[in-house]
Amino acid sequence: MDKQDTVTYLVSYFLKEMPDFMDLFNAGNYSYPYQRKTLRGLLNVRRPSPLPVDISEKLDILLRTEREEINVVGISKLPATNFSKIGFYAGDITRLAVDAIVNPATPAMLGCFVPGHNCIDNRIHSLAGPRLREDCDQIIKAIGHEEVPGRTHITRGYNLLAKYVIHTVGPTFRNRPSTKDKNDLANCYVSALKRCITNKVKTVAFPAISVGENGFISSVAAQIAISTVEDFISEHPEAPVVVFCMEKESDIAAYDALLND
Repeated sequence: MDKQDTVTYLVSYFLKEMPDFMDLFNAGNYSYPYQRKTLRGLLNVRRPSPLPVDISEKLDILLRTEREEINVVGISKLPATNFSKIGFYAGDITRLAVDAIVNPATPAMLGCFVPGHNCIDNRIHSLAGPRLREDCDQIIKAIGHEEVPGRTHITRGYNLLAKYVIHTVGPTFRNRPSTKDKNDLANCYVSALKRCITNKVKTVAFPAISVGENGFISSVAAQIAISTVEDFISEHPEAPVVVFCMEKESDIAAYDALLND
């Protein structure tokens, strides 16, 4: 079964499983790009639950095939910064060849449910596959409530390049950040780095956490992130190599200024 047949088969299965989302699919458009977009949208809205073995296997094969087609970025090729064990990459965090990537999760921890949304949370879940959402669901059920800012959890990466995903909830606020907001943001980094040490993660990539709609301006968030990580690395020789991975121009400019001046 080639990619076209696999996607057609999977779209058909998920439309039967979730008929209420039939409006996501134009039955007259059977092109591969359109059907692949539809498949992503259906998986984005699907609530966490186990899949039949054959469906899970077909989906894993598709996602692994797509993983092999991307342009992987090795951290050894990244330009040096002024900080030991801290790197910088302007681009998509899911393309980095690192042991773990950090996901800026919502308090529900289940990923983004907006079909095809381009946020990091959505992309990570879309590329990993639905078992990532199942793992997060088990975490939330185990703790019995939505997660609070500053905490982290680690899951498998499944079909991502990264072996692990570290999920963290950043603070959200309006107007100016309080001392607690700043401490919560710092704790996102500290908790994630502690997870790395416990799980023998040697390389980890962080996106911008709590920036933009969540409240922090880029320069303030970058200062907290870099100083927190630098302090942690200086106190923990076993800490992993850290790559800050930014996509928005304001974040790129803020991190570049602090890391390379």
